[in-house]
Amino acid sequence: MSNMYEEYNRENAAYQRRWADDAACRLPSLAKYCERFYKAYEAFRGVILEHAHEDTPQNDKMIKELISVKKNALLNWEKTVALDVMQIKRYGNDRDKAKLRENMFWIRGTIRSVDELFNNRTKEGDEE
Repeated sequence: MSNMYEEYNRENAAYQRRWADDAACRLPSLAKYCERFYKAYEAFRGVILEHAHEDTPQNDKMIKELISVKKNALLNWEKTVALDVMQIKRYGNDRDKAKLRENMFWIRGTIRSVDELFNNRTKEGDEE
C-alpha cells in the first residue's frame, strides 16, 4: 500500500516541477500581455465609440460590457501570474528561480498576492 503512495508522491512532485518550469518559461510573454491587451482593447473601444453616435441605453450597455471584459481579462492575467510565481517559488529549480528574479521588476507592484486575489484579503489580512 505504501508503494502506491510513494508512486503518487513521485508523480505529483514531477508534475509540480514541470509546472514550475513551464511557468518560468511563460513569464516573458506574460509581461507583454498587458501591453498587447491594452492596444487591442483601445482599438476595439475606438471602433465602438466611432459607431456609437448618440447616448443610448444600448451604447451605454456596450461600454459597460467592454469595461467588464477588460476587468475580467486583467484579473485572470493577474491570477495566472500570481499562481505561476507561487509555483516557481515552491517547486522551481535554480534556473526557474533565476528567470523569476529576472522578471520581478514588472511583477512587483503589479500583481497582488495569491491570498488577496483568491480570498479577497488585503495585505493586512482584512476581508474587503
